[in-house]
Amino acid sequence: MRFTIILIFVISNSYAKELFELSDNYHCSEGSFPPKSFCQAVKFTPWKTSEKRFIRGLLKELNLKQYKHLYQTIKGKGITKIHRVKYSSNWYANSQTRTVEFFRLREPVLMWVNPTTNVIGITDHFFNAPNISDEISGKNKKLLNLLHEIIHVFDIASNHPSSKYRQKFGWKWNHNQEVYRQTSPQEIMDEFLQILEYSRNIDPIKAHSMNRQAGIHYGVPTLYALFNTKEFFAEVLSYYLLDPKAKDYLPKDLQIILDQILEPSQG
Repeated sequence: MRFTIILIFVISNSYAKELFELSDNYHCSEGSFPPKSFCQAVKFTPWKTSEKRFIRGLLKELNLKQYKHLYQTIKGKGITKIHRVKYSSNWYANSQTRTVEFFRLREPVLMWVNPTTNVIGITDHFFNAPNISDEISGKNKKLLNLLHEIIHVFDIASNHPSSKYRQKFGWKWNHNQEVYRQTSPQEIMDEFLQILEYSRNIDPIKAHSMNRQAGIHYGVPTLYALFNTKEFFAEVLSYYLLDPKAKDYLPKDLQIILDQILEPSQG
């Protein structure tokens, strides 16, 4: 009986709802890392009760058996605190002061993961953006966004399979950039920018549908998956786990690699 109880405890602790903490505390200071410029850029803010309830509800939806290896890897050496922030940021090396300085990004994003500060941030934009149901998978787009960021954390915690398997995924170096299979990076970027403009000014729900259809044309979930290997890994694996129809449009050789990553003992 004791063995059974311990086994259940280990498995339950690999689930997202128990693994990730919605934290209200983060400290920046001068003379240490992260500097005050990081906190000033992203502007940490307390969680609202309704926001915590919403995020915990999404995490509960991700409490699935096939995520076991993913969560155990994150639990071992990943980022597990999710913070409420207003903005996203980037950084630069200040040569005069010999320090790293952070600055606020103007372009709104829903969520982000910063591996240098070990922060997962959920922004105002995440809660202000419309709730969109993905027409292909039937899932809430914000659920897909959340899993996308969790996959980034898994990528960091498991020594970057996004880079390790880049060639097996189908990425190759072409002159001065990485290219996925037979795609054209410039055409991808032009099409994505048109969709982004449509989302900002006309109809974000229709824009999401356009992004999905364009991505599936290339054998991936979205056009955003073709930006680089890190975004490719996060998009492809999150849709592979959540979209029942992903096996219809993802290349078969890619699915085999994803299965090996999710179940390394079976590879």
